[in-house]
Amino acid sequence: MSPMRERHYFSNPNSTGQLILLLKSNVSAFRTEILLLWAVSLGVGAVILGTFALLNPQDIDNGALAFLTVPHDQCPLCGMSHSLSFMTRGHVGQAFSWNAGGPFLYAGILLNSVVALTTSAIWLVRRKPGRRN
Repeated sequence: MSPMRERHYFSNPNSTGQLILLLKSNVSAFRTEILLLWAVSLGVGAVILGTFALLNPQDIDNGALAFLTVPHDQCPLCGMSHSLSFMTRGHVGQAFSWNAGGPFLYAGILLNSVVALTTSAIWLVRRKPGRRN
């Protein structure tokens, strides 16, 4: 008998099928960590989007987020809070006018939330009774 070779994370698969099996086994091995990471990012996203759902742009202008204000010249994040606030209200054009990256950040947070919730639900439904993962 030949000694069993240890399978490394960065092994060199010979075919697409082997690559898919390798990716599936690695995802399965880190399922709990992935769910925890998604739960944390989902919580952070909910806090961010919830904050901007509660604050309208006038509240932001009146200093509701003054603790985030740092004296500076133009930066990539200037207008981001207004942009996210307008995106929460569905005003995409105004969101782009305040910061062109805001709608993309908003879409990324929403996409992450949908993928996290969907994947978590699928894993919970497929989980066999008595298994930890």
